[in-house]
Amino acid sequence: MSFFPHLVAGPIQRASNLLPQVIKPRSLTLENFYSGAQLAFYGFFLKMVIADNAATLVNATFHQSHPSSPAVILAIYAFAVQIYCDFCGYTNIAIGISRMIGFNLTLNFKPSVLCDEPQ
Repeated sequence: MSFFPHLVAGPIQRASNLLPQVIKPRSLTLENFYSGAQLAFYGFFLKMVIADNAATLVNATFHQSHPSSPAVILAIYAFAVQIYCDFCGYTNIAIGISRMIGFNLTLNFKPSVLCDEPQ
């Protein structure tokens, strides 16, 4: 419950996957640290660049008293992108930080184009 990378928005974990990793000693490797850092920075990009900019568009549109139909349609799609990139970004950050400190968390869903681990 207090595993900090997973606490707020990390991927859903089964106890059978996470508890053995907590009990056994972990080996920290430079390769895992670098790939975890890359994944965490990718998550920050999704959250801070894509999701937060989509939120600006969504908020501006839905705070208007009479937005046009095309603006509403654009805002609806932007909201979907915002929610998806928020979730995906936070999940990638949690998985990346966990990998950096020697844990392997499972993915919640099969990655898509927007939420794929960088190569």
